Amino acid sequence: MSFGAPEWFFLLPALVVAGWRWRGLRLHEPLRALSLLVLVLALANPRLRLTSAGLDLWVLADRSDSNAAAMNTQANEFTSILERSKSSDDRLFFIDYAGSAVRRDRGDPIYYDGSHETRTGAALEFTLSQLAPGRAARVLALTDGYATAPLGAAAEKLLRSGVALDYRFIGETTAADWRVAGFIVPPRVLPGEAFMVEFAIAGQGDGEIPWEAMRNGQPAGGGIASVRGGMGHVRLADRLSGSGAAKYEVRLKPKIDAHPENNQAGAWVEITGGPRVVLVTNYRDDPLIGLLGGQGLTVDVVTDPMTLSAARLTGARLVVLNNIPASRVSREFIGAIDFFVREQGGGFLMAGGENSFGSGGYFASAVDELLPVSMELKKEQRKLATAMAIVMDRSGSMAMTVPGTKLAKMDLADEGAARALDLLGDMDMVTIIP
Repeated sequence: MSFGAPEWFFLLPALVVAGWRWRGLRLHEPLRALSLLVLVLALANPRLRLTSAGLDLWVLADRSDSNAAAMNTQANEFTSILERSKSSDDRLFFIDYAGSAVRRDRGDPIYYDGSHETRTGAALEFTLSQLAPGRAARVLALTDGYATAPLGAAAEKLLRSGVALDYRFIGETTAADWRVAGFIVPPRVLPGEAFMVEFAIAGQGDGEIPWEAMRNGQPAGGGIASVRGGMGHVRLADRLSGSGAAKYEVRLKPKIDAHPENNQAGAWVEITGGPRVVLVTNYRDDPLIGLLGGQGLTVDVVTDPMTLSAARLTGARLVVLNNIPASRVSREFIGAIDFFVREQGGGFLMAGGENSFGSGGYFASAVDELLPVSMELKKEQRKLATAMAIVMDRSGSMAMTVPGTKLAKMDLADEGAARALDLLGDMDMVTIIP
């Protein structure tokens, strides 16, 4: 235990003298004496060390191409200064890094790869994994401050660990530096799907920076980017066919650059097979079949909607209802679409037509709230629906034969009612009264 303000202990002799000189203060009583002692201890700011007395210092040495020369000339000086400054309980560790990080004991050879990269974030994560429990630790980064990858999750892990990070910039230069500040491509695309390749160029001031984009090692584009205010942006549109993956790379080609190792970036794009689409259609030669199939999608065509069940949605990514009335689709399937969209993240599309939306009978159905349109029919639309009542005369005279024919009057009445029913639509209603 140590004390942050031990000078308060000089108050104890004064309290003893005061208690002996002025007996009326009753400082000799046990309760008062104990209270004064606790007060003095609190004022002295006691500190209890929960870790060992020594400190572990982890030195991160940037060995990338941009910093290698300066580090080689100053590494011995830094090491000797740190060795002289540490106490007997302190420990000193070295981490060399560029594309990857390697722990090095003093005197051992240095092994590292990817010298054209400076992955400081990865080096910090590696260092945090090496810390000894129960020991206080600090991290000292010796770098030029230029990294080819963001710190990412390393910053949050460093804050959570409570380990202090110190840094010392070495090898500084006044020459201009241009770098790829961001590179964005989609992680996966469908065959034939159009997508964007975007990257940002950062530097000092304004400039015209030549650049080149590569796809699987072959040129995919190039030009000159205008950088204004230290930042420029470039966007390219591209498509991929077949399957597998493609690697995209971008390189900057400025005439003068202090750190050429941060002038490039790359990423992989996966070409995935199209997911399954359930197309419930009213047409056998639906043009959507060719359109969706041309995008690499597997189209499951359904022309008999009453055979559909919730099991048909297994493995599907999208459901399309193309001009199909609700009366022809099984209720089980309609109810399963709501769960498929809200809970499983599937897609749902309803194509327009006289048998879709409100006129198709989907108002107040399970899919009504899934679509951003109103299914409610207005008064003008309701006029299209018909309510018909057919009264059938069942008296004895209806059994008589119609002159000139062999048919009874009742037969003609039945045929007329049947033909009237054929003229009704899905929205119409009918009742027959005998």
